[in-house]
Parts: sequence; structure tokens; C-alpha cells
Amino acid sequence: MHEVQMDKMKKFGKTYVGYEYVQPILITIDPDLIKSVTITHFENFTDILNFKIEPKVTTLDTAGGTVWHVLRKNMSPTFSSGKLKGMMEPISEIANEMIEYLNQETPKNPDIDVKQLFQSFALETISQSAFGIKSDAFQNKESELLKHGREGFSSFVMHNFAESLLNLALNQFPGLLSYISLFPAAYYKLYDITANIMKQRLDQGIKKKDFLARLQELIEEIKENPNGEVGKNLTDEHITAQGAIFFLAGFETTANALATLCYNLAQHPEIQDKVREEINNVVDEFDGRIDYESVQSMKYLEACIQENLRMYPPATLHIRQCTKDTEIAPGLVIKKGMRVDFPIYTSHHNPEFFPEPETFNPDRFLPENEKTIKPLTFRPFGGGPRFCIGQRFALIEMKLAVAKLLTSYQINTSPKTKLEFDKGSPFLLSYPELVLRMNII
Repeated sequence: MHEVQMDKMKKFGKTYVGYEYVQPILITIDPDLIKSVTITHFENFTDILNFKIEPKVTTLDTAGGTVWHVLRKNMSPTFSSGKLKGMMEPISEIANEMIEYLNQETPKNPDIDVKQLFQSFALETISQSAFGIKSDAFQNKESELLKHGREGFSSFVMHNFAESLLNLALNQFPGLLSYISLFPAAYYKLYDITANIMKQRLDQGIKKKDFLARLQELIEEIKENPNGEVGKNLTDEHITAQGAIFFLAGFETTANALATLCYNLAQHPEIQDKVREEINNVVDEFDGRIDYESVQSMKYLEACIQENLRMYPPATLHIRQCTKDTEIAPGLVIKKGMRVDFPIYTSHHNPEFFPEPETFNPDRFLPENEKTIKPLTFRPFGGGPRFCIGQRFALIEMKLAVAKLLTSYQINTSPKTKLEFDKGSPFLLSYPELVLRMNII
């Protein structure tokens, strides 16, 4: 799908109108129009979906209107610097477990499917940091949680004409959702896991300071003050749903980004050596520690992550629904009910925004060069007030994983190395595997 979007932009320019059946959709990578929709007139473009869904699947990324505002306001404190540091504490040890796993596996075969490796890392991170449980993801390849995570997004991929037609039908006739669920079975299983963990904590009087603890606080707030802001707008199901989406959103996208970053570093050993040198220097300054505090000083590593997110953004577009007729530019009126699409991959690969877009060049994102990047041309986490709430969590998690990995391993390509993207994925740059050769240093 990202290739289709690239072809359309080359043919029609930065802004054009497409159609689903007879429904027009404005499609643009023009940063001024994106700003107008996502920031200037945000109050008329708060929604993602143009139909109502049950509370059980109303997550931060699907909610709209007042429900989104209340959810966002009450979930944001979970990702403050203080709370974030506490949630990230287990990740350094999880990264050590990843290295131990590689130490076991590489003597048998140095060719490692890094997509699968980082799926295990992401699962263990979410399990311990957000849910307060250990999943043993590196050793247990038959883990139910691992299975649910892999199935969660793969269910949205269209594999044939019939599935494509069904996807279009659901978009055009949302009443069908009364008979066909838009969300995969894996999502509902993750919802049940979230609900069960919270119930167990409540029954046993367990107190923690993680993501689920915040959800429990909000549910208690509803009970204590049903007429307050939270109680009037949200149900227990709305809140429990945030646990399921935290898992899904943080699983596939993080694994996807970490694997493609390793792919880029394997193809550019001089850049990999430069990152490793920075990591070693910072570690020396922090008494050998790779943790939440030390990775903040790894600016070149962060630039590599950002450049990789530019080249291979896990999400290929984000969308908005218009809730009120709005003139977003002189003479350009978006009618109520019309959708606006903002292709991410296409923007990131536009040579006007990023010269030589197919070249992996982390220098673009060094602090001294970032001012040359026009706002809203780089949007791996979306843009405006609806940008991904877990952005900082994801970036720190990735920095910790790569810093640990590069202090122990040299990443190289292998004869088995190939990056082939799935066809029919409407909004993800997904791929089944990515094999790289890991050589211990």
C-alpha cells in the first residue's frame, strides 16, 4: 500500500482527492494542510472513525470527541518523566536477557531472525513494565501472549480480493459491524488478560506503579465519583481497553522498527561503528551503566533511530474524520463526514522534504541539523494533539535495546538477509521476518 501511495503522489503531487466507492478522501503530505487539520482546526478533526464502536474496543487510537479528550487527559500523566522512569526500570535487565539468549543461540547459528528476537524483547518489556508480569518470552516461543501479539495486527492484512472487498464494505456500511467484528480475536483475548490481571491485583490487594495501576485508579475514580469528568464519559470497559491497545501498539511497531534499524546498521558498518563508539563513551561517563539516564546522552544513536523511522515507519499513514464543515485553506472546504489521509511513508520519502530519501543518513536528525526539517514532514508517531502517547516510552525502549546489543555484538548481513514487505497491509509497513548475522565482539 505504501508503494501505491508513493505512485499516486508522483502522479498527482502532494495533494489530491481519491475515492472509496463514491466517498471522496483528501490525501495530502503538504505540511501546511496537515497543520491546518491536525492543529489549527483540530477541534473539527478529533476523530479517526466515522462510526461508533463499543466501549470494549474504544482505545486512544480509535476514540473520538469527548471520550478521546477525557482518555487522553487522564492517561497522559502515566507518561510523565517521573512515571516513565519507574516504568522503564525493568528494561535494562530485559535487554540483558536478550543478550544472554543470543549468547546461547549464536554459537549454534549466527543467523538470527531479528524480527522474532525483538518481538520477544517488546513482549517482555510490555509484560513487565506495563502489566507487572514476567512472560519468559525469549525462551517460551509458544507463549500465548506472543501468539496474540503476532495475530493482533496480521488480522488487518488483506490477503485476497474477497478480504479487500470486505474491508471496503465495512468502511462504507458500518452497520455491518453489528454482525462482523472489526477487531481480531487476539485483541479481545488481550482485553481479557488486562481485566483478569487488574481483578487479581484488586482481590489480593497488590499495589504497583505501572500502566495497569493507572487504569485501576481510573476505574476506582468512576466508582467514587460517577458524576465526575471520568465517570460521566467513560466506563470500566473504556479504561480496560487501554491495556489491550498498549500491548498491541507497543508490540509489533517496536519490533518492526528495531529490526529495520539493525538492517540499516548492518548495511552501513561505518555508521554502526560510530554508534558503538558513542555508546562506549557514554557508558564510561556513567560508570558502566546503560539505563534510563545514560541513554539520554546517546544523541547519535537517537538520530539513527529517527532516520530509520523516516525510512521505514512502522505505520504508513494516519487519518482524520471531519466532524464539521471546515475551510482548511483558502477555497478548500472539507465537508462533515469526509476523511483526510496523511501518508507517512510518502512524506518521509519525498526528496523535497528529505534529499536523497533512499540514503540512510542519521546526520539529518542530529540536534544541530533538526531545524532544517520542516514540521509535520516527519511523522512516525503522528502529529498534532493526537500524536502517539507512547512516543517517549518507545524511543527510550529502543535506545536501551540497541545500546545493549551493540556493546556485545557486531551486526552483519547474511546470505539469508532480505527485507520483503507484506502486500495488502492497509496501514503498517509489515514483514514476516528479517535474518541478520550476529557476531559476538
